[in-house]
Amino acid sequence: TGFPFILQYLHTTREKWKLFILGFSVFLVMLALFLSGSRAGIIGSLAVVIAFLSQRIYTSRKGKNILLVSTLMIILFIIGSYFLKKDSADGRLLIWKCSWEMIKESPVYGHGTGVFLKHYMDYQAKYFDKHPDSQFAMLADNVQHPFNEYLSIILNFGFIGGVLLFAVMILLFCACRKNPNPTNITALLSLLATAALAVF
Repeated sequence: TGFPFILQYLHTTREKWKLFILGFSVFLVMLALFLSGSRAGIIGSLAVVIAFLSQRIYTSRKGKNILLVSTLMIILFIIGSYFLKKDSADGRLLIWKCSWEMIKESPVYGHGTGVFLKHYMDYQAKYFDKHPDSQFAMLADNVQHPFNEYLSIILNFGFIGGVLLFAVMILLFCACRKNPNPTNITALLSLLATAALAVF
């Protein structure tokens, strides 16, 4: 979420010592992401870089081709990252499936705060009662969070809460588009990174 601020300052500064520090900061961020193996962090950073470049090179044909290739690379990375940590990804799919079953019981208003912690394990047990030979059986665990902030909001506050959240996000995006100064664009990119991280 701090990466866009480094990129923006790197783009605007001309002093060599500042460029060196900022370049080193970019290196540290990339190294941290690589060493942590955070797929969500990498996806969020790639999304920020593509959005950052798009406002500068989208007007040219070459720029559009670069953005298209970059977007395809993100999609391929997301697909590939599933196979890098397949058990982890399958575990999350199980959590999301059980969470969806909870959502279906109260889709409009949700269940209220803290529902996941109180009832998730019951829904996971029901899932395995219905699917005793499930491929997810070895991945079952004592889970305390759905690993997806959007699902969490819908669980707690229903689709009304989800719609309100997305309405706020759209309003923020429109406000930044109407006043496209560097500060607003950087803040928007930071929110984009946060939105990407929130999926995982």
